[in-house]
This record gives sequence, structure tokens and C-alpha cells, in this order.
Amino acid sequence: MVARYTQLPLMLAWAVTIHKAQGKTLTRATVDLGRGAFASGQAHVAASRVRSVEDLHLAAPLRPGNVRCDPVVKAFYREIGGVVGD
Repeated sequence: MVARYTQLPLMLAWAVTIHKAQGKTLTRATVDLGRGAFASGQAHVAASRVRSVEDLHLAAPLRPGNVRCDPVVKAFYREIGGVVGD
């Protein structure tokens, strides 16, 4: 045998933080919140980068603690009579 090689099927991919993804539209996205979101609106920004829910994959199911809302935003919605969850 003179030479031998093995081909590996690779797919081009990259990672980006939720902060850096703001304002971008992605074809597909896998969101991994790890130990949870640490800032208000983070889960929303991560999930809203794709055009349809079919293009979004969650690495783990969302937990209630993953979705955070700023107290100022909650107060605003209460003031205008909007529906506000806990």
C-alpha cells in the first residue's frame, strides 16, 4: 500500500452568542441556554432569530427560569392593562 486516506463528512457551522445574534436573521439555529438566561429578554432574542419555529432547535426544553422579563416592562404592561405573567 502506497497511501491511504479517510474522508470525514463535515458540515460548515459556527457559534454566536445571543448578544452578537441581535439584529441577524438566521436560516436555522440551535439554542443552548446552558444554565439559563441571565438577562431579561435573552430567551426572546435567541428564539426570534429564525423566521419560523421549524427552523429553531432547542438543545434542552425551556424552563420557567429561562424566560426573564424586566420589572420595568412588567410595570408598564400592568399600567396599560395588558396581560402580565409571573
